[in-house]
Amino acid sequence: MKLRCPPTALCCALVLALTQLGLGTSVLLVQTEDNSIYIGADALQTETATGKRSKICKVRKLSGNSYWAAASKFYRTDAGFSLEDIVASIGSEGTIDSKMSRFIDAVSEPLKGQVALLEAADHREYASFIVRSAARKVSPLEIAFIGFEGGKPKWALARFYVNKTQGKLALEVKREDKGKPTDMTFAVGLGDSRSSVDYVIRDLKRFYSNETKTMLDALDGVADLDKHKTVEGPYCVLKIDKPALWRVARD
Repeated sequence: MKLRCPPTALCCALVLALTQLGLGTSVLLVQTEDNSIYIGADALQTETATGKRSKICKVRKLSGNSYWAAASKFYRTDAGFSLEDIVASIGSEGTIDSKMSRFIDAVSEPLKGQVALLEAADHREYASFIVRSAARKVSPLEIAFIGFEGGKPKWALARFYVNKTQGKLALEVKREDKGKPTDMTFAVGLGDSRSSVDYVIRDLKRFYSNETKTMLDALDGVADLDKHKTVEGPYCVLKIDKPALWRVARD
């Protein structure tokens, strides 16, 4: 079925996958060698506090021709934390990079507060955020801002990690920014989503023979491997040829 929905953009021959621990999110983005952009996502959202399940669009409008997608344990909580509200609060001015900088400033204290609340509510998950081993540490929030600037694709990505020193929590933010054109397919993964990224980049001939189907198959593969059944269709794939053009296929 063909649907129309707001465009989404990314940059630089990119495959970007975000997977949300616990709540389950799979968002897959691919920029091809000719700078066409594909964005795919599952639809299942589960609220932390109530366990209520609903279907939402995982790719959200930021401003103008820019968009955002996130993987977070704390997308929306009963303690008053709302990722959508925080993104909305940063305003529409400036570049993708400057928007990301404002977002980091705006989200840091509220996010740290949400992690702190987990210590009593769910100590096991709390421990997964503050574990000392970098290989075992889980990020409570991963987010990408995506758009076009000066007719060229641009993205900024931030991964948030929590450290505990002398009884106090501190955030460590790791940023990646990309906007340089490339004639190669570039891939980067977030969270536990290597299966979808690998599926796309392992066989680029397959991808370029049918981009939408490959995206849908990759997302479906994440759902099949998800033991907690928190990634679920319908899946949506958007293609952007230029900032003003878009198409959507839904499975």
